[in-house]
Amino acid sequence: MALVLSQEVTHAQLMQEVWRSPSGGLLRDATLFDLYRPKEGSAQMSLTERSWAIRLSLSKDEGTLTEPEIEASVASMLAHLSASLGARLRA
Repeated sequence: MALVLSQEVTHAQLMQEVWRSPSGGLLRDATLFDLYRPKEGSAQMSLTERSWAIRLSLSKDEGTLTEPEIEASVASMLAHLSASLGARLRA
């Protein structure tokens, strides 16, 4: 998941909110694997924003995850991150 956030948001704040977000009990791990700072003139982001790429590991104790379960979990997490940190998906 690549999220665009204000440059004022810290790694600790982001990860705290990732773990607080409702995932339906499916979130097992979350790891930051890329941080992008835009260059001047970027069409997608302002210079006061950064893009954080987070690898999410989702699973459940019994059975295989279905696509609707994954989509619902990620959508719920994104809604929480949007409300708590002003995050949006990077295009």
